[in-house]
Amino acid sequence: MKKKCSELKENEEGIIKNICLDERKKFRLLHLGAMPNAKIICKVKSPFGSTIAYQIHSCVFALRREDAQEIEVEV
Repeated sequence: MKKKCSELKENEEGIIKNICLDERKKFRLLHLGAMPNAKIICKVKSPFGSTIAYQIHSCVFALRREDAQEIEVEV
C-alpha cells in the first residue's frame, strides 16, 4: 500500500519508493540515507504536525510536513 511519508503514524515503517523534491533537498536527503528502497521509520510528530522526525538506519532527522508529503513510501 502506497502512502505519503507524512501519513505514517508514529513508529510506523515504510520503504521509500519515490522522492519528488527539488535537487538541493533531494541531495541532502540522499546524504542522510534517504534513497529508494531504504526503510524509513516515523519517530515523533510535533504537537501541531508541522515537523516530523524520521529515522533511516541510525540517523534521526526532522522534515517539514510539506517536504514529507513529497516522499512516497510503501507500507
